[in-house]
Amino acid sequence: MASKKYLLLAALIVFLQTSGIAQSNWGWDWKDSSKVPTKSLPQYNEFLNNQFPYPPKPRSQWELGINGGYAFLMNTAVRQRGGYGLGISLRKAIDHNWSFRFGITSAVTYGQGIKAVQGPGFGYYYSYGGQYVPNYRASIGTASFDFIYSINPQSYYRGNPKWNLYFLVGYAMVGSETQIDARNATGGLYNYSAVNFNAPTKDIVSAVQALQDGKYDAPGYNPDGKRGSFFSAGDRIVRHGLNFGGGFSYKLNSKYNIGVEQKFTTLDKYVDGSGLSTQRGMMSYLSAHININL
Repeated sequence: MASKKYLLLAALIVFLQTSGIAQSNWGWDWKDSSKVPTKSLPQYNEFLNNQFPYPPKPRSQWELGINGGYAFLMNTAVRQRGGYGLGISLRKAIDHNWSFRFGITSAVTYGQGIKAVQGPGFGYYYSYGGQYVPNYRASIGTASFDFIYSINPQSYYRGNPKWNLYFLVGYAMVGSETQIDARNATGGLYNYSAVNFNAPTKDIVSAVQALQDGKYDAPGYNPDGKRGSFFSAGDRIVRHGLNFGGGFSYKLNSKYNIGVEQKFTTLDKYVDGSGLSTQRGMMSYLSAHININL
């Protein structure tokens, strides 16, 4: 969990530093006619001549976003150890509240069991006649299309609030590859008989990992194979998924904003590679964002 603390601390430091240099110009320059769409020029002229109370909505811009943060798997039989993710996105407003966003995210997550499982297991764990402890390293990439609804939009009619709260839902094309550490460097099985599984969790994890060589060199168990997949690229199987979540952003000036987002992405039930999960897995991605209006 130390990696999670460091990631969140780094995100907080970046957030505070960038907030400290924020400028006071929250809105667009209504005097700049180049930012007004052609169809809104009549309203713009009426506003300049005091014939209309509000300026027109400025020309919609694309927003480029870069993000990074903490990722982990949920709804799995194997206890998660956390991981990290990086991503890039491109967003476009539809109206004051709605926008759509394309995004690409790459994440690597880890898991380590803390309970002994009686063999034989599934896949590469089948050779265990006694007890074994499952683990995994899951590499997950997503290409997504999300709709975003802003609760507190950057309204040009009421003082341009600095904060924006939003929710999102959308489609994700998910490519995943899971590997496990089931054997030692010589191909032998690990002997977990000396591990005290009644000890505190951190002691169990330390004892189990002291036996393992840390090389995730065997594929995780997935009896579905490519069945139901969108397509595959090598050992990476691409399936359909759903995104949902929310976040908030802070506007630094007319060009930059920063924020924090929590997003969940649905996965298949074999994503932890153990074959023991009874329900579909899910990836949680808590990330810090910096966004730039192009």
